[in-house]
Amino acid sequence: MDSKTLTFLGLISGPRQYRIPPFQRAYSWEREERETLWLDMLTQYARLVDVWHLERDERDERISTMPSHYLGTIVLSGPSALGVPRSDVIDGQQRITTLMLAICALRDAWSTSISRPGRVADVEASAEQRRVLTDTYLRNAGARGDERARLIPLTIDRKAFGGIVHHSGSGKIDAEALELSDGHSQRVIQAYKFFHTEMRRKAVNPSTNPQLARFSNLFPLDFDVLEQVIAHRMSFIAIETKSLDDTNAIFESLNAKGKPLGQLDLLRNYVFMLLRGRAHEVLRDVWEPMETIHLRPAEVEQLVWADLVSRGTNVLQKRSYRTVQAQLREQGGTGQIAEEYVKELHRKSLYFRKILHPVNEEHDDLRAALTRLNDVGGRTARPVVLWLYEQIHRERCDYSTAAACVRDIESYLVRRFIAGLAPNNLNSQFGTMLARLNEQALMEEEVRSRLQRVMLISAKDWPDDEAISSAVLSEDFYHNGDTTQRMRILRSLDSTYGYELPPNYVASDKSIEHILPQARTNDWIGDLRAVGEELHSVQERYLHSLANLTLVAPETNSALGSKAFVLKAEIYATVDYKMTRDVKRFAQQNGGAWASAAIRSRAKDVAARVLELWPRPALPAPLSAAEAPLSEFGQDVLDRASDGEVFFTSSIEEDAVETE
Repeated sequence: MDSKTLTFLGLISGPRQYRIPPFQRAYSWEREERETLWLDMLTQYARLVDVWHLERDERDERISTMPSHYLGTIVLSGPSALGVPRSDVIDGQQRITTLMLAICALRDAWSTSISRPGRVADVEASAEQRRVLTDTYLRNAGARGDERARLIPLTIDRKAFGGIVHHSGSGKIDAEALELSDGHSQRVIQAYKFFHTEMRRKAVNPSTNPQLARFSNLFPLDFDVLEQVIAHRMSFIAIETKSLDDTNAIFESLNAKGKPLGQLDLLRNYVFMLLRGRAHEVLRDVWEPMETIHLRPAEVEQLVWADLVSRGTNVLQKRSYRTVQAQLREQGGTGQIAEEYVKELHRKSLYFRKILHPVNEEHDDLRAALTRLNDVGGRTARPVVLWLYEQIHRERCDYSTAAACVRDIESYLVRRFIAGLAPNNLNSQFGTMLARLNEQALMEEEVRSRLQRVMLISAKDWPDDEAISSAVLSEDFYHNGDTTQRMRILRSLDSTYGYELPPNYVASDKSIEHILPQARTNDWIGDLRAVGEELHSVQERYLHSLANLTLVAPETNSALGSKAFVLKAEIYATVDYKMTRDVKRFAQQNGGAWASAAIRSRAKDVAARVLELWPRPALPAPLSAAEAPLSEFGQDVLDRASDGEVFFTSSIEEDAVETE
């Protein structure tokens, strides 16, 4: 392994080619990263301009004492032994590509400033300037074929990058001019245009560009000085190695001046390093369709985690890469093992796409069940649903059975939601279930029975009918979960009244009406005192309970406000939702007021509907001593933990996923 400090020109000078290996992510720098680099360049530019007027020897001496701008570490694998020395860029492709694009922008802005129509000498000087900059920074002069390029990006970036490098100087540079399709990256063009625009800037307006205000005296820029900034004032530490293990270890630990690497970036890197000569083909035929057609990168990262958990390894999403890496190494860490893993992940991506986007599921019953599960917050249950799809694949159950299992999971989640049980340990619970589901002792049991048994190992986690009946009256439903979850439950309850044509439901908190109002008005204080109750006392007990909530259109909610119940009842009678039109009945049966008796009466009705919609099976036969868990983990998990493996149990951290 060799390391040295290099300027950008030092990095790319001489016959040299850098290739972006197929496991890398596409060019992803956005405006924030480009602006940061540009401001760093202008800082260096300002220092050079201050001494540019001096005699060359004195100027060079002064410049040699100035600190350059450090762009971090570049990690390279190579170089090749034959032809133009070729290295794979393991870490640093975003920075190298951006500086190359900045050189392209400088070349085009500089040559345009020289060339004036009708003046042959200027046209020739412009062409010569383009040639010099292109040969110095962008291509290997004298080389042939693919070896002429100094940088070969990924396929998705290659057409745009090549079009900019080989641009003649006339005509536009945009997606249409370069004939880019939807499958090609636009960010390469965006980066080029950013630098081209900034380099041609004549002046700075501090009110519209406050970040450039301190550099306003520098514009218009001297392109000769700017070239020196890019070529000599941008520096790196370049590490070059031929060891696969060294390369991967360095890649994991270094990502300076770039976007943080997500679990998927690290996994892709490791897997495609193992694939070596097969990397390009596997990327093209297996990985890219999974990441661009079936799923988005962030969804593939979720799939990697869900696949691990579905196979019995209870792990945090942020530990997915390390866990897969350890598993592949345990199996031998060969290219064949890596390829088999990628192909299996690709197969499961078709299932995961249906889990995330049920519209893609062709089986009607299962599609409906998945849609409902997503609405009630089934994110944490995705590994279990992926396990169900695997049972279908292995012909251990059919689609109808899988749909019934998904409805059981929905019941599990909805009952917990209504009972007010905290959701923050659901990943742990589902992970423990899957450790149990993957135990050999249960393999011969019918799939739905097996799933119900493990879901009921801790019966309190799947609230029973008594707990639900109590929670409908006592738990705060209104502030639980998110709007989609609350609306799905209320919509489902409303559907039990029967409709030929279901009404329109608007997923908004303004669609959820407090029958007993949140405000304390004289009308309501008087109505409750008339039946011997105090409004504040009833509100404290029942205000946000499911028994006191119903559905209305958002505009109706605004009109209802805190009107007296008699006036609300008149409006309720006109709405589209039968559960709301039915509210008046409970008041009439209990003295005409919406007070404790009416609320408790409605609670019984709502609870009965909940129990019918989301049933819980009876407790299974007691587990044998061999089957009973010693803790919240399955026995196989405990066995592996005793051998030194560490398992993590927590909620999925989707907001920490990095996609670019």
